[in-house]
Amino acid sequence: MRLHPLDPILATIMRRRAAAGKRPSPVHAFAPDRVARILIVSTTGLGDTLFATPAWRALRQRYPAARIVGHVREKFVPLFDDNPHLDAIIPYAGGYRCFFGTVKAFRRERFDLVLIFHGMGPQAIPMAVLSDAPFVIRIPNSGEYGYLLSNAEPSLENLPYPGEHAIRCRLRIAGMVDAKSDDVRMILPVTPEDREAAHALLVQAGVDAHTPTAGLVPGAATVFKQWPAERFVAAARGLLDGRSGWRLVVLGSMEERGLAAEVARALGPVAVTLAGRADLRALRGLIAGLRLLVTNDTGPLHIAVAVETPTVSLFGATDSRGTGPLQDLERHVVLQRPAPVWDTRNIQRRNNLPMYRIEVDDVVAAGRELLARVGS
Repeated sequence: MRLHPLDPILATIMRRRAAAGKRPSPVHAFAPDRVARILIVSTTGLGDTLFATPAWRALRQRYPAARIVGHVREKFVPLFDDNPHLDAIIPYAGGYRCFFGTVKAFRRERFDLVLIFHGMGPQAIPMAVLSDAPFVIRIPNSGEYGYLLSNAEPSLENLPYPGEHAIRCRLRIAGMVDAKSDDVRMILPVTPEDREAAHALLVQAGVDAHTPTAGLVPGAATVFKQWPAERFVAAARGLLDGRSGWRLVVLGSMEERGLAAEVARALGPVAVTLAGRADLRALRGLIAGLRLLVTNDTGPLHIAVAVETPTVSLFGATDSRGTGPLQDLERHVVLQRPAPVWDTRNIQRRNNLPMYRIEVDDVVAAGRELLARVGS
């Protein structure tokens, strides 16, 4: 991680505050009956934020009268501002941008508790502590500012378990404040307006509303998560073989428009690309209407799982035990092909060689089996 000029200044401020006794209370002093206002921090990726929604539900069930405020990445707010378990959202602008303004917003709320489910560093813990909330909890409790946490003491329960899914880790955080739950289902409402916006985009692209559609997501946040584009094309052709009238919708972000267009062109008239054309509300409407989504380990995969769209997901370097589908497992097929030897140096080199171990025939067979299983 590149050092920002403000990082050492922030570190000095936090050390001095801690030395002066201005730090959260230890978790063993936590009293549920004193909780009226909760801040939940999920400021990283789209999937990471979706993984927190089961814990949001657990908190709402345990603290039905509390004011629960989410701190969510600014660009993802439209996807979560109608979550039934949040009362409000304070957007995360990124880095030090709006740092002090966000801390002021935190202080105005007078939170009794801050839970960091997944926060951008190194600002996440300092911002939570500067809110003056009596309790700040995060798993893992390691890192530069781990000493400031209410659960700072070293123990296995303050670290992710080997092979633990991110959803279960977040539920453990909620359980530390008496909001225990085993319900791993993610929450992502799809409104009639979402479906109408999706329908409008499809019509503009020349796809009839009643046409069965499958989706492809050839991009990902990092290159090492991407299955080769030519294999997406070959797998899509195999999936549609014998399925008359089906269309393919290629999805992706603004940055992935070129890759999506390349895949759509190679597939010909059967495919359209909507990469970069759908806002987040329309995107969830689009994904909810698909018969199947073939995707890398990226945000649309987790949207599809949340809205119950069947998926074939492709994992190489990343571990599907930690971020793959965890609900409705009969609707999802995971193809995990790890490299024989894997370490972080491959990630730093952005090496997607493990993805080449996923064969086209494997994806076609998985998709056909899944479509037969769910009746499409």
